[in-house]
Amino acid sequence: MSKKLVLVVDDEPEVTFGLRAYFLEKGYGMLTALDGIEAMRQLTHQKIDLIILDMKMPGVNGIEVLRFVHAQSPLTKVVVVTAYDVQFQDVVERLGVDGFLTKPFGIQALTTTLEQVLTGQKTNSHP
Repeated sequence: MSKKLVLVVDDEPEVTFGLRAYFLEKGYGMLTALDGIEAMRQLTHQKIDLIILDMKMPGVNGIEVLRFVHAQSPLTKVVVVTAYDVQFQDVVERLGVDGFLTKPFGIQALTTTLEQVLTGQKTNSHP
């Protein structure tokens, strides 16, 4: 299997860079974005296999990034990570994602979800 490129999009630097370091050690190619605008910019410049996407971010939120992904890069997989919020869950389910985890989540749950999505075993982890 070729090295998969994963983009972590979260406005909390400790989350973003913690996940980056963890998945780099696991052998993934990793990119980070601390806001939705940076995420969309990166999507226009390279082929990203999977996005770990937070919903609540200032400025361009996760819903707008998700719409952009579906329009510009429909083969890119998306795993949404967010504090439980019915508003976002409803919109996300309508738009469609490959995985859904609520914060706080364990690193093992995220690792399992990421691996299942990348190998084509679609998963949705709702509370």
